[in-house]
Amino acid sequence: MGADLRFHQVSDNRRIRHDHLTIGQSGNSNIRDVCPILARGDAQPDAAHRNPAEVEVQLPVIDLRSDTVTRPGATMRDRMAAAPVGDDVFGDDPTVNALEAKIARLAGKEAALLLPSGTQSNLVALLAHCQRGDEYIVGQDYHTYLYEAGGGAVLGSVQPQPIPVELDGSLNLDLVKSRIKPDDDHFARSRLLVLENTHNGKVLDLHYLEKAWRFSREHGLSLHLDGARVFNAAVALG
Repeated sequence: MGADLRFHQVSDNRRIRHDHLTIGQSGNSNIRDVCPILARGDAQPDAAHRNPAEVEVQLPVIDLRSDTVTRPGATMRDRMAAAPVGDDVFGDDPTVNALEAKIARLAGKEAALLLPSGTQSNLVALLAHCQRGDEYIVGQDYHTYLYEAGGGAVLGSVQPQPIPVELDGSLNLDLVKSRIKPDDDHFARSRLLVLENTHNGKVLDLHYLEKAWRFSREHGLSLHLDGARVFNAAVALG
């Protein structure tokens, strides 16, 4: 028995999917013995090759571009539709209140604030820590700097000082130290260190985070963590 496995690229709008698998079979062997995954698909003749020994199988596509492309299931939609609501401005939304209280408890903070997007939450943090003419030190590949339309500068007159990100997703604290501005009217005031956990799937370990926290205190900086996937990091760290 022999098999010729070939993947065909099929254009799907702006992305390329590898979702057609062609298998050439010799003899009278069962095609499912060649590729057990076919047990989940419907085999159809491959007209392009016009060979009765070949079949083309449509396989399901898993979109791994980002976790943000996931969609709520029926149960999640039902829960959202049935959730008790109220005026959040007056603090009358029980669902929002319960969520903020739970997050504050999990994070060990006095309070939490629900915001509509990660970009807005990062912006609020920048404006809370920095005044006009201040500076935040940040990884040049971090979302806060690269993918948020310069919000800190546009809306808060806060200057970013980007530096390279290490292979493990961290920032070299010696390099951070070298970018802290002296107390001089010619410079923006270095006020904040921004980290990201996780960064491109890389988890910052607790030892590094504690070291960064102590570093920020020793050098008069506040510390902001972009934790869009911080609970994924917590699971990975056990």
